[in-house]
Amino acid sequence: MPGVPGQIIMHEDISIYAFNHEMKHMRYDEAHGWLGFRSFRNPVHLITSELEAYNYEVDAALSHGRKDVARKLYKAFEKDMKERPGHWSLFKKEFKADYEMLLKKVM
Repeated sequence: MPGVPGQIIMHEDISIYAFNHEMKHMRYDEAHGWLGFRSFRNPVHLITSELEAYNYEVDAALSHGRKDVARKLYKAFEKDMKERPGHWSLFKKEFKADYEMLLKKVM
């Protein structure tokens, strides 16, 4: 229901990093008035939320010396954005500095 907290349902074998990724989404959602699935209709909200969540995971992987994992996370983010029509081009255009910073981290 828009405007109120919902539920996060996760697999029992989820990693702490994946859990925190989802918590980043929840905190973003809360900060924006509990958008819920309405955020999927707004590419800027969706990209911002995903970027925050993936950046958390990439930073966590890098802090443990796992650049290989950070690269896989970047690829997952890229795939996620490319699967949504127009999101990847919008991300590279409107979030250019964020894109370059994320790319620099993983390469």
